[in-house]
Amino acid sequence: MTVLGKMAKLLSELKNFQHITLMFPVAGHSFLPSDRVFGHIEKVIRKKDTIVSPFEYKEIFDTFGTVKSIGNDVAVLNWKGAIQSVERATSQLHFKFAPSKRLKKKKGVNG
Repeated sequence: MTVLGKMAKLLSELKNFQHITLMFPVAGHSFLPSDRVFGHIEKVIRKKDTIVSPFEYKEIFDTFGTVKSIGNDVAVLNWKGAIQSVERATSQLHFKFAPSKRLKKKKGVNG
């Protein structure tokens, strides 16, 4: 719901957006490079008997990609608070959320 709320906020506040299309991948396996990286990480983790510290995960992740620290390398923003004026609960939507494959949001007459 946070993504949908952010889309609604963008449409209501910014004049250069007329519509936004959000596409969800169909469940199953894809052949993206990120999937291969996760496969390599899983192999390494399976070979370890125990992982005691979160830093051990970070070391493994560092060998396969760039790891950024939340709060230090990536800003923490309050998206949930920012979208409260335009967000609706999932129970108030006119469609079932889970089976959706594609959601399209258009700017109306009132923004």
